[in-house]
Amino acid sequence: MIIKIIKKVIAQSFGVMRKLQWLYQYYTLKIEKKHFKAELLNLNQFNKIMILIPHADDELIGCYNIIKNSKKQVVGYYLGFNGSNKSEENAIIRKNEIESIANALDFKLKISNGDRNKQLMRILINENPDLICVPSFIDWHNEHIEANRILINVLEKLKDKRVKVNILTYQVSVPMLEKDITHFQSMSKISQNEKWHLFKVYKSQEYMPSFRFKLNEKVSGKLISCYAAEVYRLFRYDEYKEEFNKWERIDKSQLKRDINNLINIRKIVNKMKCYRGTVFYGQP
Repeated sequence: MIIKIIKKVIAQSFGVMRKLQWLYQYYTLKIEKKHFKAELLNLNQFNKIMILIPHADDELIGCYNIIKNSKKQVVGYYLGFNGSNKSEENAIIRKNEIESIANALDFKLKISNGDRNKQLMRILINENPDLICVPSFIDWHNEHIEANRILINVLEKLKDKRVKVNILTYQVSVPMLEKDITHFQSMSKISQNEKWHLFKVYKSQEYMPSFRFKLNEKVSGKLISCYAAEVYRLFRYDEYKEEFNKWERIDKSQLKRDINNLINIRKIVNKMKCYRGTVFYGQP
């Protein structure tokens, strides 16, 4: 019993120290607004929005405001990836959690049956979305990157069916840099708190560093001159595919090592030059 108490105290102390470190990094982080050209994401221009969700919680972290502000237009496809915990019990827990989020935010949810490529193809044909949201491929997490591979594979097969979509990459754990952000949805302090209060539904993710995610949203808010923001990059498909293929060839290991450093992670992404392309601003 005493050992458990000691471990808990140590864990809490470590958590406090880490938050203080993040706060220091947040207040000392320098951002470049001079050439920042992002604009408010106009959800009214899209008839139907689809969100690819590798892990149960990615939709809430990266697309809460898209879901909240468009609701009935949104269909989510949960790919059913579970990170390092591959147990059946964890899979059931996370499935139940994302179903609770879908009910709370009132969006249509499709869940992977195992054959992700074929199922995604059917969903795209049946739902016919004109905007597909997928986690940014500027990431160390292979399952986020795999979601992009699946999307490209399916869209290539659907070329003859003339499926026309816009691709929007959303921020999860690796922050998007100023030069890569094309669109945003702003948040007040109240709306950001509402978002992360809802995140408590994900009890399986209670040890996730949500404070770091909130600070990254506040960094984005500094760029836009608001309290906080979710940020995105809107692509034409050909540009998206080209940049993804470049990113596939880059060593991503350092991203994982520095993911908990708000300053270093941005420096590392900025050094990875070869995926850079012409950013497309405005409606495709």
